[in-house]
Amino acid sequence: MPTQILEIAKHADMVIHAGDVTRDSVLLGFEKNCEVVAVRGNMDAQPVSSRFPAKTRLDAEGVRIGVVHGFGAPDHVAYIARNMFEDVDIIIFGHSHQFYLESLEGVTMMNPGSPTDPRRAPFPSYGWIEINGAHYKAELFALNGELEKSLTR
Repeated sequence: MPTQILEIAKHADMVIHAGDVTRDSVLLGFEKNCEVVAVRGNMDAQPVSSRFPAKTRLDAEGVRIGVVHGFGAPDHVAYIARNMFEDVDIIIFGHSHQFYLESLEGVTMMNPGSPTDPRRAPFPSYGWIEINGAHYKAELFALNGELEKSLTR
């Protein structure tokens, strides 16, 4: 895990990982500083894949968040993930390794991309969500810290 991500995580209350953990050691640096919520991805091997659920739902200060890795063609992952949850405000998903932040059918859809394996994305990336009561700001950053996109609700 890049040291930039571990440093940023020290300021977080929670780290949410949308799958493809592959090794338990990836999350150890996060678990020292905050709560970690993760789902399994299609690239996770045993015993990692049995440690995490396929999808989960959580509530953070009244903001309802669904988390799933996703599947299918990269251009359709957001739509597939959207159809896996009802009654949520944000869905965090992965699978394509490409950052994505859009509103879809009234739900904020966030794929933070990947800080370690950006594949077809132009650069490594990560996401940050700041929640204040029922309001939140979701942001996508390049690994160098440059803000790429922001959505506020």
